Amino acid sequence: MADDSAVTPVAPVTPAIMQDYLKVEADESVLQDLITTSEIETQNAINSDIPLTVYRTYSVFNQAVKTLVDFLYFSRGDQSDQKVAHPLSYQFLLNNLRWKVLND
Repeated sequence: MADDSAVTPVAPVTPAIMQDYLKVEADESVLQDLITTSEIETQNAINSDIPLTVYRTYSVFNQAVKTLVDFLYFSRGDQSDQKVAHPLSYQFLLNNLRWKVLND
């Protein structure tokens, strides 16, 4: 796992960051719910025994969270027509994160 003393702090994903990232003025509580869901989904995809505080030290984790929030935000209501559970860009970021987290 990451040595917290040697890791450069990474800003957590916030509703304000997501509003800028998505270029929308969405309800902050909706975005916070999507951020929380995306963080937990990403954590569970790698290893749920590793605390979120560890994952949040990785910039690739935050990018994966932003990518999943984007996907969930813009596809809400259309999920029954989707052919994939997650976008390929998210899967790519998960593989990158998995390698980093499990090899630290």
